[in-house]
Amino acid sequence: MAVYKEKKSDKWIVDISHEGVRRRLTSPENSRKGAKAYETDVRQRLARGADLASLGRKVERIAEKEERESRRTFDEFAQEWLRTHVQTNNKRSTIKTTEGILRNHLIPFFGKYRVDVISSRHIEEYKSSKANSAKTINNQLGVLGKALTCAFEWGYIPARPRVKLLKAQQPVMDFLTNGEEKRLLEDDDEAVWNVMCFLASSTGMRIGEILALHWGDIDFETSTICIRYSKSGTAIEATKTHKARYTFLTPLLHSKLWEWRTMCNGKNKDLVFVNPNTGRSYSRSSASKALERMCKRVGIRKIGWHTLRHTFATRLAAKGTPLLDLQALLGHKSLKMVQRYAHVTPERLRRAIMSLDHELIDFRQYVGSKENETVKIRRLETEFYE
Repeated sequence: MAVYKEKKSDKWIVDISHEGVRRRLTSPENSRKGAKAYETDVRQRLARGADLASLGRKVERIAEKEERESRRTFDEFAQEWLRTHVQTNNKRSTIKTTEGILRNHLIPFFGKYRVDVISSRHIEEYKSSKANSAKTINNQLGVLGKALTCAFEWGYIPARPRVKLLKAQQPVMDFLTNGEEKRLLEDDDEAVWNVMCFLASSTGMRIGEILALHWGDIDFETSTICIRYSKSGTAIEATKTHKARYTFLTPLLHSKLWEWRTMCNGKNKDLVFVNPNTGRSYSRSSASKALERMCKRVGIRKIGWHTLRHTFATRLAAKGTPLLDLQALLGHKSLKMVQRYAHVTPERLRRAIMSLDHELIDFRQYVGSKENETVKIRRLETEFYE
């Protein structure tokens, strides 16, 4: 027997002669070490009485299958990946988003390429061909990276090419001032949306979680809410993180929800918020339009429901709430998602930093700074604290 690398095909071959029959078998693992291991395996099979001719045909069939799989295009692989992996392991909203990115972006560019030849260079070419924002392109690259990782795990590609994301600027986070929030929550022209606004700004719940909230998830005795579901499209399913979490009712929110329950008079036996016209939960578009009407009535800028979630988180961060606690209340998978609220400096920290000015003044007096400069700094400090 002999092991060598064939120049034309760039594959490792095991050359076998046994009882007058000679076969050149392609190693299943394309490396010298893999070919040596395969040679040992073949030798053991022959010692047990295996027929070299049939063994060779079996190996050839396996090699042909692997060759066909390696020749599949990204389009072919993407359809299989979507059907067997994405639709099996993800929520409906994630499936819809992934399907759209594949159909509208990734397949038009990568579809014609064999999946095993896609390289980092092809990925860089894709990035340069897009005119979208860095965040949008990164979302597309995220789907591509997951697809290629799966292709590697399934043995369709020898290695996963590196998918390097673009540097995207952190978006400016919008939240309401105390005055804006007060005006919005005082608008009770539409009672159902007023209660929803209280719920969003007092708990940080996502609008999908509010629309899917059940009366059975609210415990008025302990003033707690168990957030288990979220609305995605027309379906009510698990939350974004697939985990239930708990939040708590402030006295004012407790009163609001109890009053709303009394107003419903037993009509909403399951869901907390039911569209009287359909008998089902409100749609996301209805919720967006309702919030827009409220903003217009109270004279503040147009906002989305997520702004109320940001307002909740920003207020807690400003009061010095630990980020781990904030992560638990918001239901984020990682602490990284919560760190964007870290820029909101608690007032006690702000005062600690401003106290440095007083120490600086004393130091300037000690080294003989000009008297008018010292007086000016003292005046600025006094104005700040006033």
